[in-house]
Amino acid sequence: MSIRTYRSAIILQRAASLLILISITGSTLWSQDRTDRRQAMLHFQNGRYQEALPLFQDYCESRPRDVEANHYYAMTLYEVNRLPQAISILEPLTEPDGRDAGPMLLTLARCYHQHGAFLPAIRMYKRFLASGDYTQAERRRVINDIKRCSVGIRYDFKDSDILVENMGKQVNSSFDDFGPIESPNIENKIYFSTLRNLRIADQFSDDGELMGSMQSHDVDMYATEIQNGAWASVAPLNEALNTPHHEILLGFAVGGDAAIFNRGPSVDETIVYVDSFSSSGSDEGSFWDDNPFDQRELLQGLQFWSDSLILFSSDREGGFGGFDVYMLILTENGWSEAINMGKEINGPYDEVTPFMAVDGRTLYYSRNDLSSMGGFDVFSSIFSEEELEWLPPTNLGQPINSPGDDLHFILSKDGQSAYFSSDRKTGHGCQDLYSAYFKEKQWVQLNRSIPPLFYQVSDFQLFAQNLSPEEDSAPEKSPTLSRFEVPHLLFRDDQVLTPQNRQKLEKLIGFLTTYPHVSIEIVAHSDQEEVSNFDLYFSIRRAEQIANYLIQRGVDGGKIYMKGVGGNYPLARNHVNGKPYETGQYFNRRIDFRIQQLDQLPMEVHYTFPELTEAMSMENLSAFYSALAGLTYRVEFAQMDQLYKGNLIGRFSDPAVEKVPDSTDYFYTSGIFSSFEPALAHLAVIKGLGFDQSKVVPYLNGIRVGKDALDESVLEEYPDLRNYILYLN
Repeated sequence: MSIRTYRSAIILQRAASLLILISITGSTLWSQDRTDRRQAMLHFQNGRYQEALPLFQDYCESRPRDVEANHYYAMTLYEVNRLPQAISILEPLTEPDGRDAGPMLLTLARCYHQHGAFLPAIRMYKRFLASGDYTQAERRRVINDIKRCSVGIRYDFKDSDILVENMGKQVNSSFDDFGPIESPNIENKIYFSTLRNLRIADQFSDDGELMGSMQSHDVDMYATEIQNGAWASVAPLNEALNTPHHEILLGFAVGGDAAIFNRGPSVDETIVYVDSFSSSGSDEGSFWDDNPFDQRELLQGLQFWSDSLILFSSDREGGFGGFDVYMLILTENGWSEAINMGKEINGPYDEVTPFMAVDGRTLYYSRNDLSSMGGFDVFSSIFSEEELEWLPPTNLGQPINSPGDDLHFILSKDGQSAYFSSDRKTGHGCQDLYSAYFKEKQWVQLNRSIPPLFYQVSDFQLFAQNLSPEEDSAPEKSPTLSRFEVPHLLFRDDQVLTPQNRQKLEKLIGFLTTYPHVSIEIVAHSDQEEVSNFDLYFSIRRAEQIANYLIQRGVDGGKIYMKGVGGNYPLARNHVNGKPYETGQYFNRRIDFRIQQLDQLPMEVHYTFPELTEAMSMENLSAFYSALAGLTYRVEFAQMDQLYKGNLIGRFSDPAVEKVPDSTDYFYTSGIFSSFEPALAHLAVIKGLGFDQSKVVPYLNGIRVGKDALDESVLEEYPDLRNYILYLN
C-alpha cells in the first residue's frame, strides 16, 4: 500500500477499501426487502458504513441464506471496527463444505489479522490461496500479509513496560484524526489534523444562478490540552486558517513562532504554507517565502529539529522507492538540497513521518515493508558513532504497533510519554490519536549529545555514550512459614507473575478460599524516588495483574481492593553513599497484602517483609501502615478509567491511586488524615485549584467505606465520622 493511496483513502473515508481486493459475484434479489438491500449496498460502495450497518443487520436477520448480503454485512462491521461480530458471521460461511468461499476467506483472514489473531489469519490466508480464486496482484498481497502475520506472532507474547491509551472520545471522532504535534510553548497541549468537519458548498452556474449545494468533509487543524487530569474537548485553530480546502498541519518552526501546514483542494494537490499566529485571528497564512520544497510536493511528516535542520518524507524522484526520509541543512547560502537519509533508513517501500529525538542520534519513523505486522509500523534506528552509520531499524513492537497503520510517532518533551495516530480496529473511527506512557523515561529525549547531530560526529570522532545504565537485582529470599504468614511478592520490571510469586500466591489463595468472608487489599510499591503519575499508574496496573490472577483461581473479586503507591514508602534505601543500592531497590519493587476482618479469624496473622540490616532499612513503610490503622480520611480529586495526566500528583503528600470492587475506574487521592477537619481543609485547597468534583473519603484500616456502611455501631466506635456525615448532608 503506497502512502499516497493511503492518504487518499483517509480523505475519502476509506470508501470500499476491501472491494479493491474482493470480487463478489451477484445473487438473485428477493422481491421483498429489495429496496433496503439496494440502499445498504449503495451506502457501502460510497463508504457510508454507519448508514449501511442497520440496513444490512435488519435484512440479514430476515434473510440469513443470502450469502452475498451477509458477506457485505461482515465487511461493513469490519469497517466500523466491530471485528468479533464480523468474525462470528464469516466463520459459519467459510466452513469447508464445498461452497466457493474464496472472497469470504480473504475477508475473514483480514478480520483475524486486524484483530491480532495472527495464527488463524495465516490459516485463512492459506485457505484463500488454495481456493485459486484470486488475481496475481491479490496473491502477492496475501503472501506479504502472511509474512506480516509472522512478524506479529514474534511480538504477540512479549511483555512490555509501555502503556498505550486511546486519547478518548473527547478528542477522537468517527472520522480520521491524525498527525499529533506537541505544542512547542504550552505544556500538555497537542495539535493535530482531523477530517471531522462537514462543509456545505453552494454550486453556481456560469451566469451566477444557484444550482444546489454539495456536502463534503475536509481536513482542518485542531488542538486539545489536558485539564483536570484528562484531555479536554478539542477546538479548531482560527476560522481563517481552516478554509474549505484541506489544511494538514506539518509542524512548528523552532520556538513555536510559526506553524507549517499543507493547503490545497485535495491531499494530493497541496502547497506548503506558513502562519505566524496573528493576534487578530484573521490570518489565513501565506506561502513560505524560502520554501525548500518542490512546488506541490506531498510531504508525509516534517520536523524542525533545530532552526538549521529539517527532517521530512517525500516521494520525490531519486530515492530508494516510494516515500523516503530526507533532511535539509541550513547553510550560509540558505537551505541545502534535500539529503536522503540512506539505505539503512530507506528502502523500496514507504518510510514516512520522521521524528528525531533530542540526542540527535535516535530516529523514529513509520515504514510499511515486510518487517511490519500490518500496514505501517513505527521503527527506530540509532546512529552508531563507532561505525558512522545508521544501525538497522528496530520494530517498536506491541503495544505501540498494531496490525493497522501506526504513524506520526513523537516523544514528549519530558521523555515520559509519546503520541501517535493509528487506525487499529479498537479505535473510535478510522485514524485515532493515541498516547503511550513509558515506565522509564526515554533518555534519548532528555540528553543532548556532543556534537548535537549525527552528521557532525565524523568531524569530532566521538564514540557512543551510555544513556541508560543497566540494572541488576538481588535474588529473592523465601519467607519462612509460621502461623499464617501473609506473603509479599518481589518482581523485576513488570514480571509480577513469576513462578516464585505464583507459588506464594497459591498459599494465599488457599487461605482466602478457606475464609471467604475476609477482604484483602493489594498494595503495590516501586523503587522510584520521584513521585509521578506514571509510577502510581504502573503500580495499580501491577496490583490489577495480581487481582485478576486471584479471581481466576476462585477468590471472590468483591473482596479485593487495590492500591498503587509507587515509591512513596520505601522499605529499604535506594542509594548508599551516593551510589545505587540494588538490593534495596529490588526489595522496594514489591507487592504487599493486607488482610481485613482480622478479629474474625481463628489464628494470628503475620505480615512478612524482606530481611534488611538496620543500616539499610527505612521507617517510611512501617509509618505508612501504622497511619492507616483505624479511621483515616483522604481527598479524592479524580476518577477516570485512564492514566491521570495532570500535575497535581506530587504537589501534596501521600498520593495514591486505588481501585475498588465492581468499578472500572481508578480513584486518585492525596493525604492521610486521622480526623475530618484537616481533610476538609485539604479539600478546600484542591477545590481552589479547579478540581470542583473533589471530595473527602473515609477509610477504615485503609479500605474506603461508603455512607451505607456507616451504621450506628461504626459511628459509636469512631465518633469523628459524625462530622463527615454532617458534611455529606
